[in-house]
Amino acid sequence: MAHEEIKGLFGAEALTFEQFSEKAQAAGANFVNLAKGGYVDAGKHTRELEAARAVAVTSSKEYSDLAAERDDYKGKYDALVAENAKRDEVAKVSEKVGADFVDFIYDKTKKELAKLGNGDKTTFEQMLDKVLTDAPQYKKAAGTGNGFVQLSTSFRQGGGAGTGQGSGASSVNSAMTAAILSAAGRTPKN
Repeated sequence: MAHEEIKGLFGAEALTFEQFSEKAQAAGANFVNLAKGGYVDAGKHTRELEAARAVAVTSSKEYSDLAAERDDYKGKYDALVAENAKRDEVAKVSEKVGADFVDFIYDKTKKELAKLGNGDKTTFEQMLDKVLTDAPQYKKAAGTGNGFVQLSTSFRQGGGAGTGQGSGASSVNSAMTAAILSAAGRTPKN
């Protein structure tokens, strides 16, 4: 309906919406009160209303304060989870490595995992086993607490008259053989 036609419906008098609507229908025009949801998809109206409410809520000070508090708690939680994970991993390293090398092997294992990236599914334990396979000198020896064989410094070398050979050299050889076998977790045969 054109502007001139609407002007003709009003005439010189003031009309209420109902009066205007009756005159418009009589003239063949159909007007709808949008406040009642006419010609506007009720779902679209609801979505737009909810979006406007969400903007109003998220821009409030209370919301930003709660979001900051939530983020603070999340940061503390993540730090605790990381700390517990590190304790578990260090305990796994301690089971397999001499006490003096736990931190070194832990760091080396973490660096090797980091090199692989997030897409790799290698676990910490798998990487630890690989690191210890590549560097077996850090493993704990079977049956000993720290992986080290302590040798006495009281070995006497030399023995016979002027030859440097004799019963003393034989005892040094057997002591060294026993120490090497012990480090490998085996016992010497007598």
